[in-house]
Amino acid sequence: MKRYKFILLLVLAILLIPGGAWASGGTVKVMLLKKTEDVPSMAQKALKPEAKWIEKGNERLLTLEFLPLDFMGARGYLGEVTVDGRGVQVADYYKDYDGYNDPKKGSDPRVKGKLYPKTITFSADPNRAIYNLKFYVPVMGEMGFGEQEARLKVDWPNKGSEKAEPAAKKSTPPSAPSAPLDFEDGLYA
Repeated sequence: MKRYKFILLLVLAILLIPGGAWASGGTVKVMLLKKTEDVPSMAQKALKPEAKWIEKGNERLLTLEFLPLDFMGARGYLGEVTVDGRGVQVADYYKDYDGYNDPKKGSDPRVKGKLYPKTITFSADPNRAIYNLKFYVPVMGEMGFGEQEARLKVDWPNKGSEKAEPAAKKSTPPSAPSAPLDFEDGLYA
């Protein structure tokens, strides 16, 4: 009998946690693109290619994980990041100190005494695939180009927003020809 009361209390507790029972989520593929080109940014290697998202009520939160990068013989961590000019919530930090962020001997006043962000969370629109990011990387700052810009591409899952066509109305690709095509050698457009 005690076991059933415990299970009942556990179920009630889960249902009473605000948003806990109703939150949904998943993972999405993410990629950092150059600011002006649709090609991967140099910073792509510092971003875990899969991000987590959670939906609470009318808000979708996206969580990105950043990895340290080895650059020109030095290990670089993300110092700061903004999304579309707005700050983000840091969910987790690296517990490492180096010559830039060490509380006593840190050489970069922008990050001195601060831990480096590992995961960040921000509010995201499920209908939007591109976000503008600005980064500050202390190891690159020492070389004069610590501030970088990139675009975050989010591959949101299709949530059934497209109406399904009846099978009869769907256009089917033409079937492959039964005989091989006979073309002269050359380039075709």
